[in-house]
Amino acid sequence: MPPDWLDGVAALVNVDGFSAHRCVAASAGGVRQRWGRPVSVVACDLPAYRVTLSGYPGGHSGSDIGKGRENPLRLLAALIAQCDGELAALSGGQALNAIPTGAGAVVCLEEPAALERLLAASVPAGQYALEPLGEGVPVCAPWDRQAILDFLLSLPLGVLGWRQDAPTVPAASTNLGTVEWRENTVTVGLFHRAAHAVVLERTANGAALHAGRCGFVKEMETAYAPWEGETDSPLARRVADCYRAVTGREMEVTAVHVGLEPAALLAHHPTLPAVSIGPTILDPHSVSERASLEELPDFVRVLGRVMEVW
Repeated sequence: MPPDWLDGVAALVNVDGFSAHRCVAASAGGVRQRWGRPVSVVACDLPAYRVTLSGYPGGHSGSDIGKGRENPLRLLAALIAQCDGELAALSGGQALNAIPTGAGAVVCLEEPAALERLLAASVPAGQYALEPLGEGVPVCAPWDRQAILDFLLSLPLGVLGWRQDAPTVPAASTNLGTVEWRENTVTVGLFHRAAHAVVLERTANGAALHAGRCGFVKEMETAYAPWEGETDSPLARRVADCYRAVTGREMEVTAVHVGLEPAALLAHHPTLPAVSIGPTILDPHSVSERASLEELPDFVRVLGRVMEVW
């Protein structure tokens, strides 16, 4: 869209807000990264086992990252390091922007009982399996094994800070979304999010430094900017006042840890006042997505009142 399309506009009201009771005044930017590393293999005569973790809740790497959900990829890497197993393969995850629901690995162990004890102590019953595969499986060379586990275990993950103007909303985070193992190459997928551009850049650059020390090379990087709004802006207060006048209820004014359209629209107009509101959307981004019809009349009245008083 040509930047001058927004010249002279008084305010931007985005109507993709997903919740009738919430006014969003800021959103996070994101950086997707994939890191690859060649893997040298050596022969190993120890018995091989396939270990699988499954049944984890997963979730969205933005809206669910602050809920304390376990990342099974990180957990499995930690268990392999603890039992000192030889690593033949490690993989898991569905997408960069999703918290993984499971992970799997092939390891060679002299004494599998040690890993079984660790699994029983760290993984809920019914969510792990240890299956013998026989002997003679090639494994990572020692220096490659150490570098891969170092990268997965020492990279800062999860919530890295919380917003001051919305204390329950993350200000920055990193998600370990995928690990792929194929043809003597391991690829790790990360998704960084942050409320401010400088923090987002610092988080992505920190991961790059860490990856480089562990012998990983960047295969892909894409980014989008944050919407650096403020929850106490005059427009946000005006919208909340209009909502109260129409419904008699209070409206939550907050930020979100996901990407929203105003970030792109405001790239050339960073001082333009903006909010995001909308009727409640159920099961968004799924085949069951639907809007609450009961809330539409009030939403239209609120939107009309906002435009009248502005």
